[in-house]
Amino acid sequence: MSDLYDDLADLYDAVFDWDVEHEADWLVERLGAGCVRVLEPGCGSGRMFAPLAARGLSVTGIDRSAAMVERARARNAGTAVLGDITDFDVEDRFDGAICPINTLGHLSHDEVGS
Repeated sequence: MSDLYDDLADLYDAVFDWDVEHEADWLVERLGAGCVRVLEPGCGSGRMFAPLAARGLSVTGIDRSAAMVERARARNAGTAVLGDITDFDVEDRFDGAICPINTLGHLSHDEVGS
């Protein structure tokens, strides 16, 4: 895992600090009116948590960086779980899932297909 996600977690939000309100609107529209509970694999610092929560969604994110999960939890807008998106178990059920930015780019071809 890159230092960006652990050793430099404090810089992550500065690097990816842009307004995500339009992106949140777009995601909510795509998820549909019946979507209330959303899973975000590779949630990082949880920067989508508050915008989605403001639109009535309950968000649970998974990330394998303890530093990023800590930052996501500090937002108090969703649930952040420490785990690997290629092998995890959460006891909840979700109406939809989102994967903004480049999370899938961190997976190998085999991991994406499994």
